[in-house]
Amino acid sequence: MKRRAGAWIGALVLVLAPGWAAGASLHGRASTVLQWWERADDGRDITPLTQYLSFTASDLWTGQDLAIRGYGQLTKDLTGGEPWKGKVFYLYADWNDLWADRLDLAAGRQFVQNAAGSAVMDGADVHLRVAGPVAVRLFGGGDVQYVNEYNSGDAVGGFSVYLDDLDHTFLELALFTKYDKSDLARLLAGASASQDLWNWGRVYGDLQYDYLGDTVNETLLGLRLFPWTGWIFTAEYFESLPVFDSTSIYSVFAVERYKEGRLKASYDVLPNVRLFAEGIRTWYEEGDRGFEGEIGTRIFDLYGARLDVSLNRRRGYGGDLDGFRLVAGRDFLGDRLFLEAGAEYQAFQRQEDPDDDTTSAYWGYAEYRWTRTLATSLRLENLVDGGGENHLEGLLRLDWDF
Repeated sequence: MKRRAGAWIGALVLVLAPGWAAGASLHGRASTVLQWWERADDGRDITPLTQYLSFTASDLWTGQDLAIRGYGQLTKDLTGGEPWKGKVFYLYADWNDLWADRLDLAAGRQFVQNAAGSAVMDGADVHLRVAGPVAVRLFGGGDVQYVNEYNSGDAVGGFSVYLDDLDHTFLELALFTKYDKSDLARLLAGASASQDLWNWGRVYGDLQYDYLGDTVNETLLGLRLFPWTGWIFTAEYFESLPVFDSTSIYSVFAVERYKEGRLKASYDVLPNVRLFAEGIRTWYEEGDRGFEGEIGTRIFDLYGARLDVSLNRRRGYGGDLDGFRLVAGRDFLGDRLFLEAGAEYQAFQRQEDPDDDTTSAYWGYAEYRWTRTLATSLRLENLVDGGGENHLEGLLRLDWDF
């Protein structure tokens, strides 16, 4: 993976260099983040220092819609004595409106997703507008794995036919495949569709089929209604069966199909005051069931302040839980300073434990914007576990936008 990332970086630098001479523009964000917390398994203090960089270089060639996009990090645990480690999350050339504005091309390390699957790959992604709203997409490349212990594949590929640039209708039919060296690890088919219902709603759905497992592995059906000003109603049904690579040891284990029904409603009492409620029914094929509910309110821009209050309850599989969450924040000094404080409390009883336990968290957050492009933020949080032990966590961040 590191060799592939280095090759892409070198290739994109060669592409980018001539563009600077032509007056390319560069913008993005550099973030330096220092964190500290206590590791749960052994109590050791962890203090990682991480440098993030995201950027977009555009206007590389006159008359061409070409951009280079990148995002990566360097990190080091200051208390662990380990060397710096780096990750390139994405780095690719994005070239649009080629061949009479019918072809889009992205090449490099990138996240790809269609109705049948998703991956991070080192490769190419091609979109071709065939006729009218009909377009086809083809992508393929090396599979990027960030977790060495689960090296599930070497190559990924996908193909889809979809409707492009329609204001109220979307439809995609797709295939997704994954190879572990020369062995076929996954072969999935998928469909995704949505349709606006005039001005008062939308119906949508997703479906995935696992060819190697000969089963439908994911289904989503949804309906969203906004019949009156300020009201939004959402109803969803979702079910999922985990899919593992056929070459993985995990593929031999029996798994249960998970199902979920969700109802949600929100009402904007005022332009800056929203009430909401949500109920979720969950169940597994073997009979385990649960219910989750939440009600709350969100208030925006009330004399510069924000308020978020919610109550939640869970019953059934896994145990019972009751809790609340309260977050309040406000801008000061002409929006240069933002302060926020929050608290979260949960009382729960595990399924096989008659004793009641509680956990809580209290945090404060401050962000100061020195200039339009430079800001510093600090977050401190105290976690109180079921045994009454306190665990302090912190995050100090410096953001520079360019």
